[in-house]
Order: sequence, then C-alpha cells, then structure tokens
Amino acid sequence: MEDVLSNKGWKRLVLFVLPYFFFVGIFQYIGHFILGIENDLPPSPSVLQSVVLAFFGSIGTLSVILLFMNFVDERPFIELGFRNQNIYYSAFIGFFMGFIALSFGLLITLEYGHIQIDGINFSGSKILLSIILFALIAFTEETLFRGYVLRNLTLSFSPYLALIISAICFSIMHGFNPSINLIGLVNLFLAGLLLGIPYLFNKNLWFPISLHFSWNFFQSLFGYNVSGQDSYSLIEFQTLDKNLINGGDFGFEGSIFSVLIQIILIICLTLYYERRRKTSQISSRLGE
Repeated sequence: MEDVLSNKGWKRLVLFVLPYFFFVGIFQYIGHFILGIENDLPPSPSVLQSVVLAFFGSIGTLSVILLFMNFVDERPFIELGFRNQNIYYSAFIGFFMGFIALSFGLLITLEYGHIQIDGINFSGSKILLSIILFALIAFTEETLFRGYVLRNLTLSFSPYLALIISAICFSIMHGFNPSINLIGLVNLFLAGLLLGIPYLFNKNLWFPISLHFSWNFFQSLFGYNVSGQDSYSLIEFQTLDKNLINGGDFGFEGSIFSVLIQIILIICLTLYYERRRKTSQISSRLGE
C-alpha cells in the first residue's frame, strides 16, 4: 500500500474522507445516545453536553487517523507532530499569543462594537469544563487538519499551496456552523493559514494546538460565541448592534478586526520562520 501511495498524499486524503465521516458519525451517535438526544443539540447546549460530544467526536477522529497512520501511511502516530521538541516553550507562546489577540479584540469591541457588559458570571466548574472542551477541540482539529491533512498535502504540492488547500478545507468544515457568514468563512480560512504556518516550518503540533485552544477559550471566556457556537462566558455582555466590529452572533470570528489581527499574525509568523530557515541554511553552509 505504501508503494502505491508513495508521495501521493492527496490520494491518501481521498481514501480518508469516507472512513472519517463514518467513524465520527458512529461516535457522535453514541454521544447523542448517552446524552439522551435523538437529533440535534438544543440551541444553547450545556458545557457538559458539549464536552461529551467533543469527547466522542475526538475518539472517532483520532481512531480513523490512527488506523490510517498504521495501515495506509505506515508511519507512527507520533510523526504527525508530537515529538518532544520545545513543548513547553511552544505551548506558552501559542497560549500567550491567543490571549493577547483576544484581549485586544475585546478592548476594540468595548470601545467601538456597541456592546454593553452585564456582569461577571464566575463558575469554577464551568471554567474547568470549558478548558476540557476547548482542549479536546484544539487537539483533535490540529491533529486532523495540520497533522494529517496538511502533512499529506505537502507530499503532493508545494508547501504554500498545500497550506492554502488545508486552510480551505478547515474553513469548509466549519461552513455549517450557526450564524456563519462571509466574514466568518474568511476568518476561518485565515485561521487555517495562521495555525498551519508553524507546522510547515517545524512539523510540530504543540504551537498550533496551544494557539487554537487559547483563541477559542478566551473568545468564549470574554463573552463571544465561538464560531457561532454558544458556550460558557465569564464576561457577559449584550450586543446592542450586531455589526462587523463585534461579529454579531458568530462571535469575534465574524469581526473585521479578527481578519486584521490574523493577517498581522500570519505576516509576523511567516517572516519569523522564513528568517530562521535562512539563518539555519547559512549556518549549515558555513559548517560544511
């Protein structure tokens, strides 16, 4: 199998699609069954309900990835980007970057976004459940889209073309989220680029996982919907006028300022990694 699909990562991804939806569908059904939900979740699911479904969705996703890595790619799961390389540093930088970006976004929204803060709703248990929820989502989606999809695309296409295709896939997979709009799709595409750039250069998932977690966690904590999904918020506010600054029902990812922030971060990360790559090449030549 490996000889047939050698350097044809796109073929592996074509084979991957149906098993992925089959496995995830089965485990999501199990999650719905355990929760006693026959069809869709209620409009405002509890954090616990969201955690349960995220958990079973993660099992389904990671199971099919593990099967493909073993029997189709014929590579160990760890090669997706889980080698022990600067884990703590990468996790800290990703977490800090997400916190700063969302804090800046909240300040902009408070100043110009026509929102009114109603108060603080502190719940230690819900904060803990939110951490579990967004950690599951970040780990699963980064393993899938950056670790498996982007990795295989780079075997068939140039790195930046592979990055663009993977970002399009990431955006499309969220295309059925509640209150999705054009700005939301653009933001999700940019998020795919932002999360994929570090992986292109170092094949390590710890940074994108941490950034993905931090972005979603603080987006929720600061009162926004997360990609249209309602969740627990520490800060509760009313949206007096749904517009392109506050993002409306889709959350901060429906905001034009989210577009601007992500473009700035994409440019900064690209310049940083390109400069580091060139420095490494020069050092290698001098050492020869």
